[in-house]
Amino acid sequence: MLDKLTKHHLGVVIDPAELPQLEAQLGKAFHEDATQGCRVAFRWNAVMGLHEEYIVREGRAAKYPLGFHHICYAVRDEAEMAALEAWLKEGRRGFRLTFPEQSGSAECGVISFWMIRGVGMAEFSLGGPVGQQAAS
Repeated sequence: MLDKLTKHHLGVVIDPAELPQLEAQLGKAFHEDATQGCRVAFRWNAVMGLHEEYIVREGRAAKYPLGFHHICYAVRDEAEMAALEAWLKEGRRGFRLTFPEQSGSAECGVISFWMIRGVGMAEFSLGGPVGQQAAS
């Protein structure tokens, strides 16, 4: 079922000391994501056809290991999210880590995080912009 969803972004945790160098490479400043209590920045990657999300290791992310953290999938509507949740639970494929909440970033919609067997951490973004149109 996951293979039928559009991949929205890959989340990567960075050390706060790397922030100035990464802002220079991105050509923009990170913004405060009040939902996660940390600074984030998104960049569209045309080669992969999805966003890269850089997450500063602070706030909710303070204890996250550095490097790849999660994959985010775009979910079209509540019906698709309900079907996805049922699929994850029925086969004990995954469990919810956070309840749905509005993202602190304009690039995403209502988000929830899940731990999925064989995948790892996954985020689902319901109702947010998809593709390059979500680029800030």
